[in-house]
Amino acid sequence: MFIERLDSATTVEIDSLETRIVGCPLSSERFHDDFGRVDEAIRGYGQLVGQAKASDQTSPEQDEAAVLLAQLDDCHQRIERHAQLANRREQALVEARETVDELRSGAQQLLKQLQETQREVVRHAYLANHQEASAVEMRRELGEYRAMAGELLVALHRSHEETEHLASKFNDQGWSQIGKRLAGASKVLEYDSVRLVGVKNNPDYEHIVVMLENVRWGGQKLKRWGFRLSSANLGPCRFGERPKLEIPAQPHQWLQGWFPESRDTHGGKWELRFEAPNTLDMAVLKRLPRSDRTRVGELLERLPAMLHEIFDMGGSNHSRADWVRLAETMRDIHRDRVSDKGGRVTNKVADAGIRFKNFRFIKT
Repeated sequence: MFIERLDSATTVEIDSLETRIVGCPLSSERFHDDFGRVDEAIRGYGQLVGQAKASDQTSPEQDEAAVLLAQLDDCHQRIERHAQLANRREQALVEARETVDELRSGAQQLLKQLQETQREVVRHAYLANHQEASAVEMRRELGEYRAMAGELLVALHRSHEETEHLASKFNDQGWSQIGKRLAGASKVLEYDSVRLVGVKNNPDYEHIVVMLENVRWGGQKLKRWGFRLSSANLGPCRFGERPKLEIPAQPHQWLQGWFPESRDTHGGKWELRFEAPNTLDMAVLKRLPRSDRTRVGELLERLPAMLHEIFDMGGSNHSRADWVRLAETMRDIHRDRVSDKGGRVTNKVADAGIRFKNFRFIKT
């Protein structure tokens, strides 16, 4: 709009300058034509005056022509002065138009700069609005986080109070009672002493009877409890190839799921058969409850150490070292067939009872 107003005002000014230069809206071509005709008339009258003077004859017409010639000459001079002034004004008009063109070009450049500045202002305004909206959203989220933090602090304070209350209540119960309960729940086989109380030697069978005094396990206490360690199918260099753990019937039985798996001259007994190098009668072991299997595993783990504690192995055809190796064989086979001490029975091999199906054990 500014450029249009400037262009309109400049056009009006140029038209005004043209009017003032010429005196009327005449073109330069018409002005020069008129000037040429006047100049031609002056030359014609000058020739007539010259001819009159040459003839030395004067007449009223010649005097009138001389006066007219003087007037024409004066008019010619005035016209020449006006032509010079018109030329200067026309040059000024050309310069004015050039100045107007420069102003118009500068105005267009200013307009472009204004438009670019306006776009930048709009863009910055958009960014400012967007940043303001983001700041509002961040303030809102910050308020929510503060509220959550306050709730967490309140919950933490309540939890701390409850913890202090529980700690106070726990202290009131007494550490001694807790210690007693933990001691009662111990799953480690403990005893005061171990001794050899019997030996039996047959040509193809041999066993020793071991007695534990003041046995403790998981809160259960027994004054004494005994078991047999035996080896069958004896022969040269075959001791310990088929060992057995035998637990006879007794007044206070340590295995809660004990059952008479077989019988001998002394009565019923539960026995677990082994065969070197890696066979175990899994069918018999699986019939015991899990707690009993754990106790059997603990007993087999402690068996080599128990035999080392027995001072006198008198009466046996084999040394204590032979019996310790037999106990270690039983322990290692049990470890290989059971995932943990007395725990879950694995299925690494087929039921070992098949290995004993066609084997006849000597009942003693």
